[in-house]
Amino acid sequence: MPSNEEINKLSREAMEGDIKKIVSFLKDNLGARITTVMSGKRDARVLNLWISGQEKPTSIEELRLRYGYEVTALVVAEYDAETARAWFIGTHELLNDGSPVCWIADHEKEEDLKLVVADARYFLYR
Repeated sequence: MPSNEEINKLSREAMEGDIKKIVSFLKDNLGARITTVMSGKRDARVLNLWISGQEKPTSIEELRLRYGYEVTALVVAEYDAETARAWFIGTHELLNDGSPVCWIADHEKEEDLKLVVADARYFLYR
């Protein structure tokens, strides 16, 4: 399991890291469809535009991607990308029986997005 120090490092990377690298990591580990849905977009082609720097996500899309990155990095560090993909599309009691990918896509407030991080930590440390 990631140590508290590793968790804090991942959290800092999520909030301060280069958004192009974050989108690339998400696309590589979760796939284009989950990453696109998580951001609130419908067309996966936007991911390559963000990765290349030709376009930038809006502030809300970026916040969603950053929280998605934090959770993905935590789950991948403990398990693997396949587990992270399954975790993101499964239903979760802490998220009112919704999936994390839909929860992130449907919320804009940081306190709501933090619930997904809490849910991931519950999953990792139960």
